[in-house]
Amino acid sequence: MRFTNLLTELARKNISKKELAEKISMRPETLYKKIRGGSDFTYPEILRIRDEIDPDLKLDYLFKMEEA
Repeated sequence: MRFTNLLTELARKNISKKELAEKISMRPETLYKKIRGGSDFTYPEILRIRDEIDPDLKLDYLFKMEEA
């Protein structure tokens, strides 16, 4: 997994990856692939994700990439 902080914040807010995908109008499979690092998030996707989880979170924290 490359986005540990993103997954941590989802857990804190009790939001499943499937719920997040629905909220940002993305197929769940696409979100899972992007979280695993199979493809990149677009900037608008990053903003929508942050706004759904917590608009006050810093993008560099939420989307910090970590090696698997």
